[in-house]
Amino acid sequence: MKASFNEADNLQSTTGWAFLIGAGIFATTLSQSAVLKLPLYNLLSDELKEPLQATSLFFAIAAIPWYFKVAIGLISDSVPLFGTRRRNFLLMSATLAGALWLFAGYIPRSYFGLLTMFVSMEAWLLVAQ
Repeated sequence: MKASFNEADNLQSTTGWAFLIGAGIFATTLSQSAVLKLPLYNLLSDELKEPLQATSLFFAIAAIPWYFKVAIGLISDSVPLFGTRRRNFLLMSATLAGALWLFAGYIPRSYFGLLTMFVSMEAWLLVAQ
């Protein structure tokens, strides 16, 4: 018996895979610090009138959590959190990073406030990756 091939099923499957791949690319690209550089640079230099040195220092400090990626990876892979090793670390960090993304629009527009927000957000994004 010859199996029938349905084009609608193939299109739906292809669309699902395309969406999944696109969402994966978007999610992994969005969490990189370089994606945030242009809007934050404009905010710091245009709105807050920060000098170039202060803006560069902002990005240097915001990237500090990424230097601890290996240590965080070792901890999340070897220390169980609520019974599982990796799953609960991912769920917790993704939830907290997402909450910080939503909260970022409501913090006061000050150098220290933005720096604190983005260092903590980068730290949780680090745990999620």
